Amino acid sequence: MDTERPEEESSTQAGAENKEGEGASEEQQQSGKASAEGEKDGGFRNFVDGTARIAVGVGSTLGEAFKGIAGCCSGRNHVVMVRVDDDSLKRIDQLVDAGIFRSRSESSAWLIGRGIGAEARVFSLLESKVEEINRLRDELRSMLGLEEQEPEPEQEQEQEA
Repeated sequence: MDTERPEEESSTQAGAENKEGEGASEEQQQSGKASAEGEKDGGFRNFVDGTARIAVGVGSTLGEAFKGIAGCCSGRNHVVMVRVDDDSLKRIDQLVDAGIFRSRSESSAWLIGRGIGAEARVFSLLESKVEEINRLRDELRSMLGLEEQEPEPEQEQEQEA
């Protein structure tokens, strides 16, 4: 019987608490509901806030990584049409989607510039070889008496059109 009494006491205490809750003002009850809803929404709000902090952090990190890109797209006066594979297009679009560049054109121009910069040594060697090839070509023409001829005026107009 002693084991039943504690249960009776605890149910009596719970009943008293319920009666106290019934006596609570409507404002207190609303406050309690808002608090419970706030706890549910709190997890979602924390998730949203955390996600926003991560996005801002990623943006800052990308901004630091791409600091020198502002001037990369100035002075672009030439159009180059190029076909790219799926992976290259994905990478170009990622730079646009991240807000680094406003267009695929800007993104591609930056990537081309970076590629040329990364291969500066190759282009330096290439430049000297092309100069040598041009010098040898001119030398051969001169030996054969095939001096470079000026295009006729009509041909110039057709080439410009």
